[in-house]
Order: sequence, then structure tokens, then C-alpha cells
Amino acid sequence: MQNDGTVDPYYAKAVEAVVEGAIYEAMTRNGELSVNQADKDDLGVIATFDLTANVAQTSRTKMNLKIRPKGTNRWFDILLGFDVNLNN
Repeated sequence: MQNDGTVDPYYAKAVEAVVEGAIYEAMTRNGELSVNQADKDDLGVIATFDLTANVAQTSRTKMNLKIRPKGTNRWFDILLGFDVNLNN
């Protein structure tokens, strides 16, 4: 966590990569994810931490998740949130 109560950007990138990888693996295994084969960086899933959320003040983190299911070229937007207990 940063001094201003926000999530550390390096931690956020690590969590984003873990979330993207887990969803990519699960949905690709079942043939449920649409990826652009011409773009090696396109996983069909994008996770983005909200680096402006003050976790120390609100005890909540926010993450935006975009998934492009098989058979569509549109992204589905999902807002994820986590309640954090900073005392444990």
C-alpha cells in the first residue's frame, strides 16, 4: 500500500497478471474465450486495478475486468471489489 492509502502499482500489476492468467486458462481450456490470433498480447481478458481507490479509508479495492467471450467481438465489463481488513 502507498502512503496515501492507495494500492501499490507493482502489487496491482502482479494481481492483474494472476487474474488474467487464471481466467485465460480456465476459459481457453473450455473453448469459451475469443482471442485475436494476430495479436500475441491479446488474451481475451483484461484486468485493471483502480489505483485511485483509497483502501486505507474505505477498506475496499476495485478492479475492472473485461472479457471477450467466444463468438463475439465485444468486451463484457465486470466490476470486481474486495473488502479488505487491514488489521489482520
